[in-house]
Amino acid sequence: MNEVSTVGIGEILVLILLLVVAFAVFGLFLRITKAVISIGITLFLLLLALYFIFGITPLDLLRQIVQLFQG
Repeated sequence: MNEVSTVGIGEILVLILLLVVAFAVFGLFLRITKAVISIGITLFLLLLALYFIFGITPLDLLRQIVQLFQG
């Protein structure tokens, strides 16, 4: 009894759909990762500019933000 495995059109369509969804999720993940890295670099450069141009340290900035929410 040698059985040949046949793949129906339904299984092929499900596989194609799963591949499309996987690529869409992966693309979304890459876009989110790129945005997070871009925001991180921008914040880093902003903090460097505040420190070197105005002499404001990140701790000074954090203290001001805390004071805004306290009173």
